[in-house]
Amino acid sequence: PTYLYDPAVPARINEQFKDARVIIILRNPVDRAFSHFKMDVRRRWIPPTSFQEALSMEPAFIDNFWWGTRHYLRQGLYYLHVQRYLDIFGEDRVKVLRYDDLQTYSQLFMQSITTFLTVDPFDFDLSKEHNQSESEWERNADVNFRANRRLRSRLVDFYHADVARTAKITGLDLRDWLTLG
Repeated sequence: PTYLYDPAVPARINEQFKDARVIIILRNPVDRAFSHFKMDVRRRWIPPTSFQEALSMEPAFIDNFWWGTRHYLRQGLYYLHVQRYLDIFGEDRVKVLRYDDLQTYSQLFMQSITTFLTVDPFDFDLSKEHNQSESEWERNADVNFRANRRLRSRLVDFYHADVARTAKITGLDLRDWLTLG
């Protein structure tokens, strides 16, 4: 994810790999921010706190950790990140997909990637799940986050304009990202 976030990366990739094809998989930015927060707690990079408290500390995190660590909200502002890749590689060498589609239409999703990469299609074993919430703290955090409609509504509002702009440049239908679900 930090390759998408770091402004210098697309040019570096293009310098090293002139024929590179880039696949960008975007996750609902609200879900992505919360998952990022849980990962930081799991790795003990921050203490187990509330997501709201971590969000309030993000400006200090940004000032002290440039690489994207603890940049919960900013990393989900996809428009500029995706536009950088489109500008450098062109639309024919960048494929933007939705993470939700990987979960819902996994084989079709993977077939679209093999087609884009011009490799022979094959069946992928996607049965094993990774990075699932395991601890009691994570399960409680999940429940609390889903129940906190006010916070989720604020986050949807925060991302609204960026989601609309991202949808426009990618051609993806991202309207469901603008609901509380």
